[in-house]
Amino acid sequence: MMNRKVSFPLTLPRLIHYRPFMAIFGLLLAVIEPGPVNAQLTLDGTNCVIFADMFDGEIVRCVARRHDGSTLKISLIGKRPNRITRIELSINGLPPFQTLNVVAEPTIDHQNIGLLITDMNFDKLVDFAVMEFAGAGPNTQYLYFLFHADTGKFEASPALSKITAPTFDALNGTITSRWRDSATRTGQDSYVWHNDKLKLVERTERTDEGAQCLIRTYKDQNGKLELVKSAGCAD
Repeated sequence: MMNRKVSFPLTLPRLIHYRPFMAIFGLLLAVIEPGPVNAQLTLDGTNCVIFADMFDGEIVRCVARRHDGSTLKISLIGKRPNRITRIELSINGLPPFQTLNVVAEPTIDHQNIGLLITDMNFDKLVDFAVMEFAGAGPNTQYLYFLFHADTGKFEASPALSKITAPTFDALNGTITSRWRDSATRTGQDSYVWHNDKLKLVERTERTDEGAQCLIRTYKDQNGKLELVKSAGCAD
């Protein structure tokens, strides 16, 4: 049987103020051909391939440029179509230097892959995350792995994994998370890294109950979120 690949020319949304690294992989155009087709991308030399095969095994392979100019290959392995049980990591095409056992079901289709590759703790080193599952609205959970230069390995970050729909702003050193906890209540949280720990520094929540709509803003004051503004919704 002929091995087939589904390859995508990639368009990556740029991180806010952080162009050297890669953000969410947006895979916009699928091409299926009877042989391997290389996905070419001009943005930092990054590409992803979805393997179209009836057998279980490697489902997705992405290659990203690292801080030192080397390439990081991330292979998502498991049961098709999207049940991931293992992630293999290798540098410059060498055999894997690390294998991570996971339980995840990221989005993998002709439009997108639930994978993030960027500097997530703003230490100039490339980290990554794989979607754990697709939640309702903005409540999408990821499994995060931060690269530690002292060990040369990726380590899980449970603190980051609690954050939904993150946006990383390396220039300002902030992480923004959007969330929804009911049909009438949504919000946005802002975090910073402080002593290698995530710190919630601001929260904006919107409660919309038809005739009454209210936006409250809280900010960190001496380690505690305090209400600093409450106003009706402009819209």
